[in-house]
Parts: sequence; C-alpha cells; structure tokens
Amino acid sequence: MCSLVIEPKDMIPYIGLLLPEVKKVLVDAIPEVRSVAARAVGSLIRGMGEENFPDLVPWLFDSLKTDNSNVERSGAAQGLSEVLSALGTGYFEHVLLDIIRNCSHQKASMRDGYLTLFKYLPRSLGVQFQNYLQQVLPAILDGLADENESVRDAALGVGHVLVEHYATTSLPLLLPAVEDGILNDNWRIQQSSVELLGDLLFKVAGTSGKSDEGSSTEAHGRAIIEVLGRDKCNEILAALYMVRTDVSLSVPQAALHVWKTIVANTPKTLKEIMPVLMNTLISFLASSSSERRQVAAQALGELVRKLGERDASFDHPNPIPSAKGS
Repeated sequence: MCSLVIEPKDMIPYIGLLLPEVKKVLVDAIPEVRSVAARAVGSLIRGMGEENFPDLVPWLFDSLKTDNSNVERSGAAQGLSEVLSALGTGYFEHVLLDIIRNCSHQKASMRDGYLTLFKYLPRSLGVQFQNYLQQVLPAILDGLADENESVRDAALGVGHVLVEHYATTSLPLLLPAVEDGILNDNWRIQQSSVELLGDLLFKVAGTSGKSDEGSSTEAHGRAIIEVLGRDKCNEILAALYMVRTDVSLSVPQAALHVWKTIVANTPKTLKEIMPVLMNTLISFLASSSSERRQVAAQALGELVRKLGERDASFDHPNPIPSAKGS
C-alpha cells in the first residue's frame, strides 16, 4: 500500500481508517487473504515507521494469546512475522526469548499461537532466521510431545517449514534433533520425527516423497550418501528400520513410507547396514523399557525372516545368540 504513494508518510492522516480494516482482514478465514494482509502490515511498518502504529505490535502479541480460534492466532502470527522482519534484527532478538518462553506457557492456546509464529518467521526473515535455529529447536521438539493436539500440529507444521527452508543450509543442526526424536520413548515425538526425517531425506535425495510405492531408485540412495556420508546414512537407516516395528501403529506406517521411498533394495541395504543395525538391536534388547525390548524382538524376527539367521549375524563381532528363541 505504501508503494502506491510517492511519500509513504502522506498516508498518516488515514491510519485511523486504514488500520482497523487491515486488522479485520488479517483474521479472515481465507489463508490467502490473511497472507496479503500480513504483507500489507509489514509494508506499512517499513514505509511509515513503528512510531505511527504504537498499538499494532501489542495488538498482534495479544492476538497470539487469544482463545477465540486458530484462524485468529494464525493471522496474528503471520502479521507479526512480517512486522518483526520490518523492525529489524535488533528488535527480533529483543523479543525472541519471550517468544520461546511462551511456547511452553500453561495455556494451550498461547503455546499454539507462539509456536505458529515460528512457522512464518522463516518466510519473512529468510536466511537470517537460521542463525536462531539452535535457540528455537528445543521449543519445537517440546511442542511435538504436547498433550494438546492443536499445539502438536503447530509444532509439526513449524518442523516442516524449517526443513523446507533450511534442509541443505542447516542440515548439521536439524538432523541430530530429528535423529534423537526417532528413538524417543514418546510415540508422538517418534511419529513427528520420522515425518520430518522423511522431509529431510526427500529433500536431499531430490524426491517429493509422494511417489508410488516401489519407485525409489539407486540414485536416491547415492544422493543421500553423498550428502550425509556412508556412516551417518547407515545410522539413520538402522534407526528407521527399528521403528518400522514400533508398538504404536502410526510410527511404523510413517517409517515404512520413508523407507520405501528412499531404499530401492531392502535386502541389499540391510546387509550394508548390518553392523550398525545389530548394535542398535543389542542396545534395545538390553533396555529397561519393555516396549523397546519388544520392538527389538520384532525387528530381529523380521530381519531373520528377510535374510535368514546366517545373514542376520553378518559381519558383527558379537552376533545375537539364539535368534530363533527371540
């Protein structure tokens, strides 16, 4: 809007009429309309300065906390992301700790609103936002295990956006966080982490992840190895294979989809990752968690069925004894 006039400050007399209408559109039910309104708010701040909108930032933060609806919180988050971009790095760093703190607020609606803000900041701040990933990631991971479904969905949405924007530039930071989540005892964190791992690997492999079953190619595997290295790739595949037999229903489904998309030849891949997979199996079998022991037993049984007992002990210094009795 400010671009429509030669001097943006010429619009100052009309702020009283303009801003209420922009606020209404910012909480519109249609996402595309909210997006346009958010960019307009950012444009106003850039063109006319924050001093001409003293109540705007407080209103946006208040709207993040509302109990009214996800739509209102989402619109406020999108608008605030554009405003924070317009106000510059110094202002963003000033409010970042409060934003992170409110991601664990006792009210679910506030957790949802503040987490949703992180969904839009990568788009408004661009490459600058990756400088803050290390501070932000713990709040996102906590959100994945939240008792409230809306909060979990918000956190997962943020995870997808972070992977989309920074999978290649911040892989060393994103990958360990996702890896840890795959073998977490909380099934919600596991499921979300497997989905995000899939996003990362699909991005690296150059595939959408929406291909039909069986369409993975050797090229996908080579691309992943080239970026991650053979050892790290084997560790990830071993963890992914383990959770294919997880006791919850949703985790194996997500893991199987990722596996089939990036692994072209399962028997060949299992033989390649066998030493790492055996170490993971032994660790699970020795766990104090009955669920982990059950997962390991089922994974071992599937491994023996696929490769035979002789191959399932392949190239490991301490083969698991009495596999038939497992």
